[in-house]
Amino acid sequence: MKILKIIFAASVLMLFYACDILDELDEQTEVDVTTTYTGVMNIGVPEVFGIPDESSRVQESGGIDLIANPDVADVIGSPEQIKNVEIKRITYEYRNFNGNVDTDLIDGFLQFTISPIGAYSIGDVNVAESDLLGTVYTLSGDFSPVNEQVNKTKVFVYVLQSTATHNPATFQVVINVTMKLRVKLDGL
Repeated sequence: MKILKIIFAASVLMLFYACDILDELDEQTEVDVTTTYTGVMNIGVPEVFGIPDESSRVQESGGIDLIANPDVADVIGSPEQIKNVEIKRITYEYRNFNGNVDTDLIDGFLQFTISPIGAYSIGDVNVAESDLLGTVYTLSGDFSPVNEQVNKTKVFVYVLQSTATHNPATFQVVINVTMKLRVKLDGL
């Protein structure tokens, strides 16, 4: 009888520790992946009615599929495995300028997730000078509303809207978005 009590106590003890081990394994099925996504918008500012000093409205958009990044695709197989998205940093820069060197962008903003709550003002800039100097701008603000929307859709949408002066010109706006994603690992 004494041996049965010892076996019973050992079984209960093993069961208790097994539950702890399973809890720890469950917590380890999710990992954080921090990666940077890049989006490029090609902007064309046409000559307006043959008047190079006339202002024109500029708008361009794009999107980033979170699972398309190799750092994320190597870990998961479907967007449903992305459990949380947190934007850590957004930078942008102007590249490959061609055209009237007096072209300025004024009253501009970057908008994310196609929602007014995700709109962030960008400063007025001479595009040719910014490209020449290789200036990288860091967007500041509270990204919580954008995080919420990206968590729902698993897609990061961006839009640049501004007024351009001194046309014509072409250039690119390159956006780099660093995100921390909590993902559930495949097969766990």
